[in-house]
Amino acid sequence: MAHIRKLGERRYQARWVDPDGRECSKIFSRRTDAEDKIKEVEHSKLDGSYVDHKNPIPLTSTRSSGPQRVLIARLLRLGSNP
Repeated sequence: MAHIRKLGERRYQARWVDPDGRECSKIFSRRTDAEDKIKEVEHSKLDGSYVDHKNPIPLTSTRSSGPQRVLIARLLRLGSNP
């Protein structure tokens, strides 16, 4: 379950659990930005498009096979330059 925690005067921590069960968080200076992040994360988890930006291609993934991970890794390395 995702939630927001206030840190001091002007910092807010958005916290959520990713599809693999790991706790993740990100700190924002505005509460509305933290709320938007949680909405984005929960939506992407529901439609299957969640990407962990700290580890974009997990070694163990239930959603992609080995060849798919290799293709994704190649595309990420290319970036916008094919």
